[in-house]
Amino acid sequence: MSKFPNEKTLLLISGALCQTVVPRIHNMTQPYSIYVFCRKKEKYEEWAKNWSKVKGIFTEITPICDSIRQSARQCDEDSVMISAVSSLNQIELSFMYAQLFKETIIVIDFDQKKEINGLADYS
Repeated sequence: MSKFPNEKTLLLISGALCQTVVPRIHNMTQPYSIYVFCRKKEKYEEWAKNWSKVKGIFTEITPICDSIRQSARQCDEDSVMISAVSSLNQIELSFMYAQLFKETIIVIDFDQKKEINGLADYS
């Protein structure tokens, strides 16, 4: 995150790490939204109320993807207002990649079983 101080980021983190990582990064400007993926939602729900950037605790892929899409749209709308005020002579490569990533997240349809199997295979 320190590499791109003016970029907004989205963080998807496991329940096992959230209570350690979120307090360290929550006050940074880059994290726009934080999503916790875990097996026991009730274990983290009360804790998450103290962190405004934590958008939810999720146990399934489909709801987390829906929430990420919504957050990407909101971030995009917020960026449009900022861009209208600034005069940009050229679009930086990192900005272009961020836009492509957001557009991809918004339009991709996720197959929950396939994604869970992919995560299991990867880990």
